[in-house]
Amino acid sequence: MWHLSRWNVTSHADQNDQWASYAGPGGWNDLDMLEVGNRGMSTEEYRSHFSIWALAKVITNKEVISVNQDKLGVQGKKVKKTGDLELWASPLSGNRIEVILWNRGSSKATIRAD
Repeated sequence: MWHLSRWNVTSHADQNDQWASYAGPGGWNDLDMLEVGNRGMSTEEYRSHFSIWALAKVITNKEVISVNQDKLGVQGKKVKKTGDLELWASPLSGNRIEVILWNRGSSKATIRAD
């Protein structure tokens, strides 16, 4: 089950990334289903999935609501890719930036952003 869910999660994120510049208050891109809690993924995979949804301004949650509902309303997108390691970012109000460091590979890796 994970392989299908993983493919769906990552392929939807990639498709959504192509349309990030068209998203904004009143019209958001559709990332399809949020798979968190549907079984078949590890805790780390669920966290990655949830984080991408928050950055794309699709979901609310107490811990990420300030990112997801930021008044600037700019959808985040992939800004760098090196193999399986990716950096996604979203500008926020107050000259802040939300960053997701995403290891899409199956082995552990160190990702760093300055």
